[in-house]
Amino acid sequence: MNKKNFFLMLPLLLTIGLLVVSLDSSVEASPLASSSTSCQSYAGAFACRSKGVASTGPSTWGANVQSYMASPAISIDTIGYSYWTVRETCDGDITSQWNYDGTVDHYTSSFWDASAQYKHYCGGSRVGWSFGNHDFHKSGYSHIYPYKLHSQGL
Repeated sequence: MNKKNFFLMLPLLLTIGLLVVSLDSSVEASPLASSSTSCQSYAGAFACRSKGVASTGPSTWGANVQSYMASPAISIDTIGYSYWTVRETCDGDITSQWNYDGTVDHYTSSFWDASAQYKHYCGGSRVGWSFGNHDFHKSGYSHIYPYKLHSQGL
């Protein structure tokens, strides 16, 4: 993410940053922001994957993705996502969709990314979606790509 995009996304980052995440549960911070996290045993720790969706204003919303190692927070060779999709629907019809190619960091214990979006006209039920496969690899262990989906009414 370049500096210009970071500053444009700062309100979203702050909103999503306020979300509380716990292992193997879905936690709502407010009626307009939520995230869900799942973890699985991997390389002597837990490989955790999280997706979040938040309404950030009357005409904006955002989504995030996080991959991290926990209990203990060990560094691994590769951590991130192999693909990530951010989608908005209105009454079940797709009004916008962004597909992100895989992005990873190396030799660290966590990875995080966010996407800021404008709300499209919707005279019905608007839902934001964040989904895709995460990417975890540590030398001596199989590469894993666990899937995670999260949606939230906007």
